[in-house]
Amino acid sequence: MSSAIERSIEAALDARHAQIGTVTRLAELWAVIRSAADQLATSAPAVEAAAARTGLPGATQQTAAELRTVLQEAFGPGGSLHPRMAAIDLRITAVVARAHRDTVNLGVIGLTKAGKTTLLRSITGLDDDNVLPARAIKPTTAASSRIYHDRSGTRAEVRTYDWDSFRADVLVPLYREAAVGGVALGEVPHLIDAWLRVRYPEQRGLPSGASVAVQRLLQAQESVGSYRGLLSGPGTVAVEPLNRLASLVSRPADDQSRDRPYLAVRDVVIRTPFAHVDSVRLGLIDLPGAGEASLDVEKRFLEPLRHEVDLFMMVIRPVKSQGFVRDFAPTRQVIQLADKARLGVRLTDFLTVVVNDDGAPADQQYVDSVMADLAQDPELGDIPRYRINNADGGAVASRLLEPVLQHLARRLAAMDAATVTGAVAEADAVLADAAAVIERADELADRIRSVLPLEKWESLRRAKELSNRIASGLKQVVDEYDSVVSAGKADPRMHKAITTAREGMRTWAMNGLGYGSREGWLQARREAFSPRDLETVQDEFVRVRLALTEHCDAIDVGLESSIQRLWRDVATVLRTNLGSTLVPAEASNGRTPLESLAVTARKQRANQLAVALADLAAVKVAYGSIVLRVTRPLIRTIDWRNSAIAGPAGHGPGVTIGFGMGAGPIGATVDVGRVDLNEVATKLLGTVGRGVARGPAPDTATVTGYRSEAPIPTQPGPVSPVPRVLNSVEDLYDELQAMVLARIDQMTTALDAEAATIATVLAAAADRFLDAAGRADDIEQDYDELCAPVRAELWPDLVDAGGPATGLLLDEVREAGRRVRDAADRFQAAAAAAQAIPR
Repeated sequence: MSSAIERSIEAALDARHAQIGTVTRLAELWAVIRSAADQLATSAPAVEAAAARTGLPGATQQTAAELRTVLQEAFGPGGSLHPRMAAIDLRITAVVARAHRDTVNLGVIGLTKAGKTTLLRSITGLDDDNVLPARAIKPTTAASSRIYHDRSGTRAEVRTYDWDSFRADVLVPLYREAAVGGVALGEVPHLIDAWLRVRYPEQRGLPSGASVAVQRLLQAQESVGSYRGLLSGPGTVAVEPLNRLASLVSRPADDQSRDRPYLAVRDVVIRTPFAHVDSVRLGLIDLPGAGEASLDVEKRFLEPLRHEVDLFMMVIRPVKSQGFVRDFAPTRQVIQLADKARLGVRLTDFLTVVVNDDGAPADQQYVDSVMADLAQDPELGDIPRYRINNADGGAVASRLLEPVLQHLARRLAAMDAATVTGAVAEADAVLADAAAVIERADELADRIRSVLPLEKWESLRRAKELSNRIASGLKQVVDEYDSVVSAGKADPRMHKAITTAREGMRTWAMNGLGYGSREGWLQARREAFSPRDLETVQDEFVRVRLALTEHCDAIDVGLESSIQRLWRDVATVLRTNLGSTLVPAEASNGRTPLESLAVTARKQRANQLAVALADLAAVKVAYGSIVLRVTRPLIRTIDWRNSAIAGPAGHGPGVTIGFGMGAGPIGATVDVGRVDLNEVATKLLGTVGRGVARGPAPDTATVTGYRSEAPIPTQPGPVSPVPRVLNSVEDLYDELQAMVLARIDQMTTALDAEAATIATVLAAAADRFLDAAGRADDIEQDYDELCAPVRAELWPDLVDAGGPATGLLLDEVREAGRRVRDAADRFQAAAAAAQAIPR
């Protein structure tokens, strides 16, 4: 296999996978459209009934009847748009399946004795009759078999039916076939034991079409003992050894046999290294034979073609006994099915005819004649065709498989694009017709609505009362927060978080800076400490800063808790008045209750309320991180350059005043020199022995040229004029602990002020929400729109004795129509994005 072909197919599959997100979005939006269209069909009769029940004028009742007719004749089960939308369901499902497919798949079908199994054996190398059985007169099973190229080894599994799927996929089609043949059998029983008690008519004298179906039903009943266990099994059965496969999927040679486990087999999956194939991700779909009795064409043939097959190979074998010359009726039947399944792909890209020429001299004139007639046939002439001996593996690889894969390497991306384009084109046409129907429905709904002024007025009056109650509840929330501010108190949750952080930091500092005690810290640091090695000293300062920062992180958690409490308080007020449908009690689908309400508000076009909820949700982002704004600037001043090691600005290195605090303001910078740290240690401390610093006087060493980024804080109170030199690890501990405790006190003061500020901010946020969601002009309009889907829940007295009032039902119709239009707009935008993907 050409490496260029492999690379091209690999690239096409990668491009196909790149469409997954876009086509999935198309499918989601189409599902919204379908759901809303179904609601239009079901709501319209209710409007008509409500109009009659509530005694509306006769002309209005006629308008309601017209509304029902317009919507049901378009979207109802027998409506003009319903089958077209159902067809698009299938197309979009197939497009999504195609995008997820990891292999390029060739579908293979053959008429009886055409050599399909021989072709599969030549491609796969599976020449065991117990794996790919080839009894010429009967197909192995009506289910598809899937064979995938897998260089890791050979294995197989069968997927089996359960009773419900066996009933739907095997028995129901047989009942339908019998009915078409003139014998009505009624409904298939829903329980297996009830089905086994059914007595089918004698075959003698039955019409031929019904006779075959009844024979199959009798065989299924009589042989149930051979497959009933599979119907209640795990659903997937690994086949070991592989030569057991035929016993599970093959029909018995004896028509009277009651050993038919194949009846419970849905499909077969075989993975094996293909002969003559290197790394191409290739699959073969062995489709049921054309013309097989009881074949449910849509489910057994068209579904695999649409969902799983990239190119379809039809195998024929012209022989004298089949009378194939100039008689392509069976071939045309398969081509018609392929034409239904190609989903916008050109038929010449999707279908290939394989003429099996086994070299038998007696059949050569028939093969020659068929090839000539295929070329001249007006319908079949453009379809690619290959004349090949299916039993010759080398010829199959070089003269069939390689040119077919070369064709796919060249055309697969365009074929994928055609499936999307075709589905979108059909959807666009349907959506244009649907828009016209919805526009007419809106006109009729408005005409009905015009005679319901009291009902609409009552709805707005209820919404006004609702907004007043919400405003009252929110005012209580605001008053609670204002009382904290007026008392000069800190926000209680923030105060608790700050207290916890302060106590944790002080405990950590007093207990050996995280080592349990002073002695624990000294023991851990004594051996590593050297006044000459400032890198070791710096590492300790970094460790201290990180530990304090970790304690302070809980303060931002406290801020989050305070804000969430505000959100809960607001949500409680809203839920009390709007109900749990609009404001859920718990988070759902990854959204908080207020986020869920905001989504609904946007959908219902309650825009003022949606903006107010968005502003409330943004409080945390607007306020920012307390740790970064308040504590971190103080923590970062715990630095060796602010200690006895570096000395304050203007006093020379090696000397400190007080606790090593410089005289500049917080955030000042000090020129301390860009030099090697070991050199700095030598200049600062000289030669150290027995814990006593020796060397030049501190003020004789100068270091210049480096501007420190660490802020140097101001030490409150008098500054000691007595210089102190760092001589030992004990000095480092005392220096570091004192610096930490001083910073904790400074942070506590700053954080207490911040907690009071937070209380003010939360009170302001609550008040702003009260203004926007409770006091704004015409806010009742927003609540009226917001509550449209749940009016019957909120105001049950607006529901008459027979069902929701006419106006509420009209709201449902208008809402369903709006959902169709909105989803259609987004569908078309997503379709444009899908078609713009480079291929």
